[in-house]
Amino acid sequence: MTRQPVLGTPPTLREILCGTTPYGGSAYRDLYAHLAHTWPNLMLGDRKALWEDLGNSWPMVEILDGLWTAAARVLDRKGSNAGPDPEVFQEQLSHSWGELGRLLDGRPADDVELERLYNLPSPLDELHDRQTTLLSMLGNRAAHQMMPDVVWRYARRAKPDAGLLQLYATAFGITHDECSFAPRHIPGTRLLDVLGHWRETGMQAIADAALLARGQIRDAVAEAVAERTAPARPEPVATIARIRREAAEAEAEQSAPEPEAGPGVVVVPRIGGGAKGQSNTDAAKDLGGILGRRLPRYEFPSDRHALVEEAAAEAPHARRFFERLVALQDTREHWALPPILALGDPGGGKTTAVDAFFRRHGLHVERYACDGSADNAAAGTPRRWASGEVSLPLRASMTAGYANPVILWDEVNRAGGQRQGSGGTLRDALTSFLEPANSARYRDPYVEAEVDISHVLHVATANNLYGIAPQVLDRLVVLEFPLPTREHLTVLARRMAAEIARRQGLPDDHGELDRAELQALAENWPGGSLRGLRRLVEVAMQVRLQAPWATRH
Repeated sequence: MTRQPVLGTPPTLREILCGTTPYGGSAYRDLYAHLAHTWPNLMLGDRKALWEDLGNSWPMVEILDGLWTAAARVLDRKGSNAGPDPEVFQEQLSHSWGELGRLLDGRPADDVELERLYNLPSPLDELHDRQTTLLSMLGNRAAHQMMPDVVWRYARRAKPDAGLLQLYATAFGITHDECSFAPRHIPGTRLLDVLGHWRETGMQAIADAALLARGQIRDAVAEAVAERTAPARPEPVATIARIRREAAEAEAEQSAPEPEAGPGVVVVPRIGGGAKGQSNTDAAKDLGGILGRRLPRYEFPSDRHALVEEAAAEAPHARRFFERLVALQDTREHWALPPILALGDPGGGKTTAVDAFFRRHGLHVERYACDGSADNAAAGTPRRWASGEVSLPLRASMTAGYANPVILWDEVNRAGGQRQGSGGTLRDALTSFLEPANSARYRDPYVEAEVDISHVLHVATANNLYGIAPQVLDRLVVLEFPLPTREHLTVLARRMAAEIARRQGLPDDHGELDRAELQALAENWPGGSLRGLRRLVEVAMQVRLQAPWATRH
């Protein structure tokens, strides 16, 4: 290959970790320019000189040459009618990332320690870290799990004038958020900003600590040198809370009946408008008696350990998922979780496990299939229409009888549709529902007034991040939901067998699998989709029932 880098010098990985967009706004352009800049002999096609540059390692030559060729092909296709094929490049990048990591892990320990001692990372280490970062920005979950190590490694090497603040802020944010994944789309690219949320969290923590330290220093100096007490500065006459309260009291809005006093949440304080052909009295009846009434909030169980154990007993492969979900509850007494995205490959049982988790503890769950949803009916429709309905969160609260039911947005990555007139899309509705400031004063089209649906819990599921609108993804805390492995087979298979026997009206002992049946299942199911395991369990039970010795005593 003799192609020159498209434009100048690519940013360093340190600059990318500090917030700079990768070169050219794409992974293949960035790697193409980085390889050419770091190993010029690769661009010149001099494999012998490249072999010497790489410590006389032909496997390393093959990896770099293959990665360079893959990036060049995407750039060449960019100008052709066929167009670029970044998905194929992503697969090749993932493969070379794994191979390069394997070779680097096989280096002698003395070489690694020497590089660390003198703070001299090799260009190949930096290439592997750059591949990790770019793959994470492309949505590769395995690469994202390695990003905390990459960030901390570069933070320890940073200097005050070379990104030290940004890198440490990102590293602190990772620790503070327990590696919660909250990516955002980088405008104008196909890449995800996987570090921005962590960086902002860390910056806030650093600012809070600096403010506290500044106050302590100021107080210590004042006590040491002050000879007289300075007159105290008067407190502001009006606080933000009082301003808001007075503004709310000044609104001369018609309200019937007066909201109840006491604990709880007034979800529907009043009804507005008055549609032609339907009075407010009729609408109040449709609201099921919650107008002006305070709804309680469902309490969170006191035994958090038991909460996780019960969930893991049903879905042992998802223990870590439920541990992180329960941790997000913090110390609040009522169910109050941030919007969550359960992200995992198809067949892992995400929707079933999440639904069962909440229902097991008495919470009402409203499931909404986002697949193919082409409008924003979930946002509610005006009551002047024959098909007028309240918004989905309000309907869930009405059905549950409390302010914090659960809405399970199934396959949110497949929520589609185009805006038609002023109707909006499901994505528009989700944007309002998931933002606490908006949902606390959500104007329901049916009620024609503001309602408080900010206490409703939102949990979405998705097989991947593609298709999720950036404004929706920015508001979700992403939790990985893994596929089961063979080590989980016994628990899962026995639970499935018991469920199948119960559904078919068979005696309880017919839902028990013996050792031979479990062994046969293990030989035919290596792990992965629960649907495949369920089909195997059904076959095993069918064979047992058809066999002459099938009767159990």
